[in-house]
Order: sequence, then C-alpha cells, then structure tokens
Amino acid sequence: MERHVSTDRPWEDEDAVSAVDIVARAWADALGRADVDLDAGFFDLGADSATVMEVVRTLRTRWPELKVADVFANPSVRSLAAHLDEASR
Repeated sequence: MERHVSTDRPWEDEDAVSAVDIVARAWADALGRADVDLDAGFFDLGADSATVMEVVRTLRTRWPELKVADVFANPSVRSLAAHLDEASR
C-alpha cells in the first residue's frame, strides 16, 4: 500500500516536524504537487537534475551538510529522510 504525505502542513516549527515530512514537502513543492509517494524514486516522480538542485538548496537550510550525491544514493523521500536523521545524530 502506498503512503502519501500531504504538504498542506506548514513547517513553521520545523523542530516539531519529522524529516520525512520536511523532505516530502520540499519534493512536492519543487514538483508542483500536493503530495508525493514516500517510496517512489525522485526521477519516477518527474524530477530532473534542476529539481534535485532546487531540493538540495531547500533542504540545506535545515541540513547544511547535505550533498547532491546523498540524494542520488537515497532516491526516495523515505530513504533520504532516514539518511538525514542518521547524519544529524
């Protein structure tokens, strides 16, 4: 069963929002969608290299150590969020 996250929730208090929610919001915003499949690959969602760069810039406001290579190594919302959670510890 696919799980989708709605991006209607603002990230005003990012400390109270999970990495999955933040990553999903960044991808949904970059792709112009209301939600994204947490397990789909970014390119399967319609992303291209420019979209990846936009998302990396957005996510670096929260995780400044994020590299473009991290996105390619963790190509879904769920896997990238897990990577970011692990790197933050």
